[in-house]
Amino acid sequence: HSNNAPQLPRWGEQREAEGVHEVIIESADHRVDWSEFSPAQLALVLQAYRHQLRMAAEAHQLRYGLVFKNVGPAAGASIEHAHSQLLALQEIPPWVATREARCAKHLEATGRCLTCDWLEWELHEGERIVEANPEFVVVCPWFSRVAGECWIVPRQHTTHFMDSDSDTLVSLAESLARWSSYWPCGQERSYNVILQTAPLMEAHAEASHWSIQVLPRRTAVAGFEWATGCTINTLAPETAADAMRSAHSETCRV
Repeated sequence: HSNNAPQLPRWGEQREAEGVHEVIIESADHRVDWSEFSPAQLALVLQAYRHQLRMAAEAHQLRYGLVFKNVGPAAGASIEHAHSQLLALQEIPPWVATREARCAKHLEATGRCLTCDWLEWELHEGERIVEANPEFVVVCPWFSRVAGECWIVPRQHTTHFMDSDSDTLVSLAESLARWSSYWPCGQERSYNVILQTAPLMEAHAEASHWSIQVLPRRTAVAGFEWATGCTINTLAPETAADAMRSAHSETCRV
């Protein structure tokens, strides 16, 4: 909560900002990376995410909640011990509002969820799919922003992560445990994890579809990206998906 902001120029809009910022310690033992966690331990982490998002929505009446995780120096990690952060805001951020509007436009035009349609297309194409099981698809999207970007997306249309039942979280934890060792993050193992979910106060957000997004940080964001809002991806998503599948197969043979 901040009420000591400096006065803005006359043409600026100023109001008090309210929100929640929490640090979620993921393990009592010293662990750094999700690859060091068992599926059961990761399921507990996911349950903590679900509980705290529910608390943010119910207790604070905030509109948007986000869970993210920074691992490694290039990803902005300030402490080594495994942790995540939850931020809940009173406003929907502009980029999120744009995404939600695009999804709503697609739903209005087609009667279908944009993410569901994209996922169906990726499954048909096949070459960017890392794994597909009855509950989740692990995919390196065709629109990957960074080298090795990987999404874990529920196959069933689900708007809010906080509505996930325990069986779903166990299945998600198994996928995360299976693939977290193979994210192509480079030798320093630097990456960001983002849990994107529908706005908290939108009970009927049919256009939204939650996902977990993993962004390896192999290269720095530089002048072009800051100047244009565009991203540079030096690794084809097809190559990234093939590398993950091959690395996992090699490990299974050992």
